[in-house]
Amino acid sequence: MQEFIQDLRKQLTPPQFASWQTLLLMSIFSVFLAGLVQGWVRDLISSCGWIWLILSTWWFVYENKKTMTVSDWFSGPWIVGGLMGGFLVSTVRFVPWSTALILWPPLSAVIAVLPNFIATDNDTKTPKWTKPALSKRQGMLLLTLSHLLIACWFQFYFVLQGWLSDYPSLRADRFDRSAFVVNLGQDENFSRGRDVLRTAEDELRKKFATMSWPEVERWLLEMNREMPKLNTEVQAKLDRQKIRFAENSWWGLKGKVTGGEYDLDLYAVWQGPSSKTTGYTITKSCQVSPNTVMIRTTKPALKNGKPTIVTESKPKVVGKIKCEMPSQPRFEQPDENGVGA
Repeated sequence: MQEFIQDLRKQLTPPQFASWQTLLLMSIFSVFLAGLVQGWVRDLISSCGWIWLILSTWWFVYENKKTMTVSDWFSGPWIVGGLMGGFLVSTVRFVPWSTALILWPPLSAVIAVLPNFIATDNDTKTPKWTKPALSKRQGMLLLTLSHLLIACWFQFYFVLQGWLSDYPSLRADRFDRSAFVVNLGQDENFSRGRDVLRTAEDELRKKFATMSWPEVERWLLEMNREMPKLNTEVQAKLDRQKIRFAENSWWGLKGKVTGGEYDLDLYAVWQGPSSKTTGYTITKSCQVSPNTVMIRTTKPALKNGKPTIVTESKPKVVGKIKCEMPSQPRFEQPDENGVGA
């Protein structure tokens, strides 16, 4: 252990003032100093510490370029570029880590090609600006373009992730014909259509429980007129949820009476981005039946010549709805025959 400490001390001891060890020690000192202060002073010292660390690492990787080169690939620019991204995320508060990751390849490319533009003046021994040799320009161009391509793929990944966050129902779609998306498993549970149908079922259950059976039958007969109202109520309830998705407005609700007189099919129709022009549909089959409940009413009355309140219970036939589990997504539009718009 003592030998390790001595070796580490030897490595970090600057052989001269102008060295990467000096910059690294300044960065470490800035870390301790930043822990003693608060506010903008702390941010300033922390930023200086990052700058010293980046410059120290930049100096170190080029000083040990042969050691850090594997199969003609020099990893130094990527290390320095990664530190620059960390500096942006930790210092500039509004820069997300995704932006730093996208900037990582272009920054690394700039660091890699920058030495080709700098030469040493033989007289003054100072750096000077120069044009890269013709033999190096093609490689520099390919390096820059390839790193920009990598940055584009990073950006494309975050764009897709943003779409999936705003439109989780896309996860239930099919990507078998996609040239750049690999679906590891179609997950229908992510489809918001299930929430649309569940909310519609709850709204109908509440509605039918307060309607007499003849009113329920009239509602079913006038479904083409009633479904738009139900769709509006469902959308309003979804928009009041704590987690609101941008895709809510892309869902449409339709329905029709099928088979028996009181068999009701509800359709959640996805009208947003899809692998098919028709989108897809999730179906929930329901049965509507009469249900007798006791309704308690109160009315004033006279008892022994004194006013009192009399409670009466009367039977009332209302509607009851019972639904099955939603179906799997079907990439087709529901039958419009008898369907409420």
